[in-house]
Amino acid sequence: MTSDNAWSRRYNPAMPNLKERLRFVPEPLCDLRKLYVVDAAERLREHLRVVFVPSEQHCLLAQEMLGIAHARAKLTYSGELPFLRSAYADQLPYPSDSITCLTGLSNVGKSAFERAMCRLLSSPESVSVRNHEPFALEGIWSLEAEERSSLRRLVRKYLKSGEVQSIQSSTELEDHVRRQIYLRGVCLLMLGELQFVAKGNDANITIVNLVMQLARLGPPISFSANFSLLHKLRRRPEEERRRLFARIREIEPDSRGSTAWKECCIAFCAAAPEFADLLTAQTTADTLHAYTFGTRGRLAKLLELAYRSARETNGAKVLLAHVDRAYQSVDYLDERVTIRALERQAIEGGPVRDITKHERRDLHNPYAQRTNGTVTVAKQLAVAHAQRVHEAMVQAACTPEEKARIGPKLRASGKGNNVSPIVRKPRPDKESLLAAAEKFRQSATKRSGSK
Repeated sequence: MTSDNAWSRRYNPAMPNLKERLRFVPEPLCDLRKLYVVDAAERLREHLRVVFVPSEQHCLLAQEMLGIAHARAKLTYSGELPFLRSAYADQLPYPSDSITCLTGLSNVGKSAFERAMCRLLSSPESVSVRNHEPFALEGIWSLEAEERSSLRRLVRKYLKSGEVQSIQSSTELEDHVRRQIYLRGVCLLMLGELQFVAKGNDANITIVNLVMQLARLGPPISFSANFSLLHKLRRRPEEERRRLFARIREIEPDSRGSTAWKECCIAFCAAAPEFADLLTAQTTADTLHAYTFGTRGRLAKLLELAYRSARETNGAKVLLAHVDRAYQSVDYLDERVTIRALERQAIEGGPVRDITKHERRDLHNPYAQRTNGTVTVAKQLAVAHAQRVHEAMVQAACTPEEKARIGPKLRASGKGNNVSPIVRKPRPDKESLLAAAEKFRQSATKRSGSK
């Protein structure tokens, strides 16, 4: 194995303390009480958006991305003389494309992972080459996809103002960007979610052409796509699918009770002192998971709504009651419907349909298999459902005195349903039947007399 050089060193897949380098938890917001509710909630939303606590799957995915970039760096920048030879050549060589499709549920944290990779590889470095000024190296380019995105729009933040506009030909622009990427030592391109790039009947063609054009620039590329876009691109010709989906990696929600989920809840609740008492209850992390399906974007939205609820009721702290109220709020309605659909899908093992009988393709990965993680989620949901049913049956069978005695124990073990007890009336005897008949005759006599 050859030693690393200045170009490949930063992409070391065996990077020490990778988990800590990916982690990002900003300083807590200690002055939210001084702001109006709307302003404070907006600051809290932006704060929670950038929080990132990597799990084991994030570390494995980051190692794989680093390994791909490391291999490309060793192949492209084999030494000082080959670098100068290619830098002054009229035409740069075209390496084979390497495309990774990063997918997952909405709000699962695909964009947060991309930001973490950018923080990991964006430290400025340089390489000294004989008889030249040092070349500044950039480890990664993060391209933010937006509506009507094109190569010209995507790369403008990395090139000088006016440099892109002065090139009219798309072929010349592509060659210019490729040369800039080569001179700056970029060995990884990360493209944001593409579902909003284009609309209409030609949207899929536009997205495929954009990804293929970026792949021709040289570095390995990773693009994000939700499940709905995967279903649409699956209808493209086989030769395009083979290149687009040569490597598909899914970011899955955190499992209930996992260490990753508990660490995530702790980091999110550290955003402000108002959340300090929220995780003192033993079942809080499980409740947050039940309300979010282990997706971090929904956790951020739920905590923001809970903070609003606490402020509107003049509460000094955010409590579990405020989280319950946020979960039942109208602002969380769409998320609540989606979470229930995800629970059904995890148990049934296939795509589900909404109330209009349309298949929820945004919740199902067409390229996924029923992995161990999915089976674990299904088992957890089944166990939680059985526990709630058992508690409801016990509550219905108890007398009021027994309910008062064992009720706290049931509430501590889980959240049961409100079940109305069956009212059992005593069987009628002869005297009660005669009394009822006499009462009926009297009422009938009164009605006939009134006529």
